[in-house]
Amino acid sequence: MYATGLRYGLGQVDGFDTRFDPRLSARANVLYLNDRFAEFNHNLELSLAAYNGGEGRMLRLHQRSGGKPFW
Repeated sequence: MYATGLRYGLGQVDGFDTRFDPRLSARANVLYLNDRFAEFNHNLELSLAAYNGGEGRMLRLHQRSGGKPFW
């Protein structure tokens, strides 16, 4: 997502969308997943679900469940 990419340092440079730069996008992905790990108490399933389904949605579901495991 463009807005998420901007949060992690990706954007337009000389007309090139840096989200398509493998090195820069991999670094941004690591930062993103580290933030999700911290947010979801190092739960891999929730972190990956947030990556795929949206971090806001997963955060709401996690808070509603009282922090119970996803499954």
